[in-house]
Amino acid sequence: MPGIVNFNEAKYNLSTGSGLLPVIQSFAGSTTPPGTNGTRLQFSGGATSVNSTISQGSSSSPIDWLGIQRSFTVYQQGITADVNCQAATSSQLLNFTNSNTTLSVTPSGSTSPAYTLIAWNTTADCNSSSTITQQYVTWANASGQPDVSGTGFLPTIVCPGHVDASDVYSRFVIATQGFYKYDFLPSTVCVVTPLVTTTRVDYTAGGIINASQIISNQTFSLDNTYLLSYLAGVANYHARNSQGLMNNMIGDTLYSVYSGEENDPIADNTAEVFRELEDYWRGVIEFSATFLRVGYSAEGAFQDGIPSNMTSPLNGTMLMVTIGWANHGPIYIFSILPLGMVTLLTTIAAIYSLVQSWKERHDPHRRTSFDVSDTLHLIMASAQGGLADHLLGFDAKGLMDNESIKVTLTELDDHRKKLDVEPPKSANNDPEQ
Repeated sequence: MPGIVNFNEAKYNLSTGSGLLPVIQSFAGSTTPPGTNGTRLQFSGGATSVNSTISQGSSSSPIDWLGIQRSFTVYQQGITADVNCQAATSSQLLNFTNSNTTLSVTPSGSTSPAYTLIAWNTTADCNSSSTITQQYVTWANASGQPDVSGTGFLPTIVCPGHVDASDVYSRFVIATQGFYKYDFLPSTVCVVTPLVTTTRVDYTAGGIINASQIISNQTFSLDNTYLLSYLAGVANYHARNSQGLMNNMIGDTLYSVYSGEENDPIADNTAEVFRELEDYWRGVIEFSATFLRVGYSAEGAFQDGIPSNMTSPLNGTMLMVTIGWANHGPIYIFSILPLGMVTLLTTIAAIYSLVQSWKERHDPHRRTSFDVSDTLHLIMASAQGGLADHLLGFDAKGLMDNESIKVTLTELDDHRKKLDVEPPKSANNDPEQ
């Protein structure tokens, strides 16, 4: 799984972060104007309106707050879901049934079928007055037998309304069951309870949006009926369109957990498959909420700006890295005095060196100074003074004797220089006995 989720050019850590809308301009993602009719539920990417401002405090201008690097911690509204998946008991089965008929497909000019299509009819009694039906088509071989190891069928029914008429409409139920390659998943019921949250969101270096902590949450109220219907509708759309002729995207995600387990059978670790399924549907809810927020915050979604009853308050803190001076009292000057002197002397020496170099280049009568760090200068002066005749070999004794030789630099006419070996000092003669 990728560590960063990109949506509308905004970068989220792992998920869209509890159904968040970016509230910091530099983290908001795309700056391209949305296309015609590309806002609200038809949103297909584009710039969004950021209705948050940074309090300048005692500063007179926003430029004072730029700094070297900035990060933000904001407490803002989000949407996530409490998802609980478990094997369906007799009271939770919802009369979940899957019936099918087969249709052999015979190519033109042939008398034998090439393959078989299986038409499925999946139903569930969501409540006493509502039965939901969903149709699927899967593939099988010419004899009507699917490839059990390569074909997966995961029918899913999303009950968008009350499971019990006495329930407050604050949750919905998903019924599912795996067949063929996915038969490790028994008849399962997932109860999805969306939550409105107050979430701590960290806007960090690199433009990453991280929902680091959910501070508080509450279930939907009666005022959120349409929002709950929207979330259930997205879940139903995703469940319906995840199934193909031979596999299911949701089933493949679960199968990766199943096939990665060392223990066999998976029944010993069914709980892990359920946790994966819970995370999957929670991610669908969070992404759906982010999509809804971004679509209705897109530039042009409202001619007069976003209505006040569609906004929520937020607050946070900006952290800034900058550089400056600190006053530590009069004694503090002594701690920076040595560094200041070294810096000053280094600067003077560099300037003096540049001046002398300039004079040597532009004064033909000025002798070039001898640079002991310049290899060419050493070679020329050594050759001029015949220094090679006084040096021994590269053996250990020769190298030690060579180190004791003292040389003198002599200025010659015609801008020449030579290195002469100093003669050894004469020892004091002892008086004759």
